[in-house]
Amino acid sequence: MRRGLKLIKKAKILFIDDSENDVILLSYSLKEIIQNLESHRVDDLESLKKQLKKEIWDLIIIDNILPTLSLDKAIGLLKERKIKTPIVCVSGVDFPESKKLCTDKIVEAFVLKDEREKFVSTIEKILKQKE
Repeated sequence: MRRGLKLIKKAKILFIDDSENDVILLSYSLKEIIQNLESHRVDDLESLKKQLKKEIWDLIIIDNILPTLSLDKAIGLLKERKIKTPIVCVSGVDFPESKKLCTDKIVEAFVLKDEREKFVSTIEKILKQKE
């Protein structure tokens, strides 16, 4: 836990990611700033639709490369449903095309999955703006 910083009491985060292990690692990193983290992972369009109907999310974290769901389709659905939830795009690789694809959309930030400190501080900043 980071000393001297106020924890975010509760956050509900929807992960759009094909890797359960990546989501576990990202969630673990977020537990240092979020006291009560609720999360769910989806990796296809139908599951995403269900979760958007079922819950109101504080944040959506989307992997920019998914084998079963394109970033364009996911973002398109979020726009179509007029979802106002902040979105952070994460990637396992630092390709300029990946960053451009994410930042040209309605995405708040682009962060590499292995940049743990930047990932945590980005999420913290976004969630604290929502408080």
